[in-house]
Formats: sequence, structure tokens, C-alpha cells
Amino acid sequence: MNSNASMIQVCIGLWLAAVTITAPPLNAQVLEPSEPAPTGWLEGPVEVPVAVATTRAPDNLPRALANPNLNLRGHALVSVSIPTPDGGAIVAGGFSYLGGDSVPRQGIARILADGSIDNNWNVTTYNVSDMEISGDWLYLAGFLGQVNGQTRRGLARVSLSTGILDSWNPNAAATDYPSVYSMALIGNEVYIGGSFATFGGAPRSNLAKINAAGSLDATWQPATNGRVESLSVDGSSVFASGAFTTVNGLARSNAVKLAPRALAMSTPVGPLSSMPISIAPW
Repeated sequence: MNSNASMIQVCIGLWLAAVTITAPPLNAQVLEPSEPAPTGWLEGPVEVPVAVATTRAPDNLPRALANPNLNLRGHALVSVSIPTPDGGAIVAGGFSYLGGDSVPRQGIARILADGSIDNNWNVTTYNVSDMEISGDWLYLAGFLGQVNGQTRRGLARVSLSTGILDSWNPNAAATDYPSVYSMALIGNEVYIGGSFATFGGAPRSNLAKINAAGSLDATWQPATNGRVESLSVDGSSVFASGAFTTVNGLARSNAVKLAPRALAMSTPVGPLSSMPISIAPW
């Protein structure tokens, strides 16, 4: 392997893949990541270099941005990322520093379109499992306890441009760290999936809906008998998948389609043969 390439192992879902990140030739255009940056558990020592990359190149090879090699310190884990409208990305994980020991960042950082670290954006939190962007708001979900030094249980939102924590506070749990795995947005409504029996002090079985004011929606109460690991929306439906076999007492194996403002469900045909959890045509 030449000096312009480095091998990292990335765990995506249930698959472990070796990915070669190749530096571009000096005369080649370096493209900012218009898609989410590669994420996952990186096998190796605690201190490892990590690069934000894109596959949008003429030869379709993954190319590292000229700057930075993120060079994480801490647990060296990037668990989730999301592209920003300006061509950059937000990355979150278990790291304490980026750029070696030069830029302290506690679990989350903003990467600008040119690949540099945004020195003016400094949100502090760990255990982020999912992120969504709506306008200038960056929504955070996960095993959260504090964000920017203030109590936020499970959910929070910060300014995408400044990193300032908003007063929006659903307060998923009173004292512990709630297990929020995934979220999805329809307008200002936030749908939550995870492993919990209560949310915001009210009974909820692994699914919940938060309104624009940050309050729990009292009317949307689907209940699964196992954790919800992934949520997605298409504007008129909420799709949930995870380790469950029933929803509202009816048989639903690992995936279900829910109405966003009612409890109506659609029966999936079944999981695709090659996938452990999938949503089939309706």
C-alpha cells in the first residue's frame, strides 16, 4: 500500500468492511461531502486517524478531503454523521479531541465545506445516536444527560450556525439516561424510537412524538413489545423497525408503518430474505 492510501475498518450496521481512503492527486479536485460522512466503529488503537470522505468523484473512488484528517483522540469513535446544507457535516461520537490534541471537542463537531474544523462551533455532549436538521436547528437524540453543560435527557436541539443550546426540552427521563436510538421529523414534529417504558413522565412503549413546543403528544401512542432502532418518514407515514414482534398487540415482525397522527397501521409483506430487518412494499 502506497503512502497516499490508508486502510480503516468500518462497521456499518451488521457488516464489517475494509475501506481504503485514497488521497487525491495534487491536481485533482477535492469534493466536499454532500452525503453523510462514513461512520462506524474503527478497529485499532485508541488514537487513530479518521478522514471525512466522499465518493462523488469521476472515478467513483472514495477520496479523503485535503483537510482534515480528523485524527481523533479519546475512544476514536464516530457513531453518526449528517451533512449540512453548506456542504459540510456534523460528526458525533466518543472522541475528546480532533486534529490530534489541538482542537478539544467533546463528542460532537462541525466540519466545514472545505474540510476544516469549525472553531466557532463547540457543542459538548456524548452518546449521540441520531441527528436531524430542520432550518437552523440541529436535533440531537441519544443516551444524553447533558448538552453544553445543561441537563437534557435523551433529546436536545442546538443552533446549527452557532451551537447555542435552545430551551426546547422534552425531558425524556427524570433522572436516568433514556435509551433513544432514532428520530425522524415531519415539520416541527419529532418522532422518537428507542427502548423505554415512559417518556416525559408518561407511559410510552418505545415510541413517542414530541410537538414543536417540546411537549409530549398525548394522542400518538403506538406501543411495541421490543426496542425501536430506526425511524424514517415520507411525509404521510412513519416507518419503524427494530426488535419487536407486536405493535398495539397485533403481530408485526420487526417493521411497521404508522400514520403520523393516528394509530392506523399497515401490514408489511415481510422482511427481504437477505436482510435481518427491512420494510417491505405496502
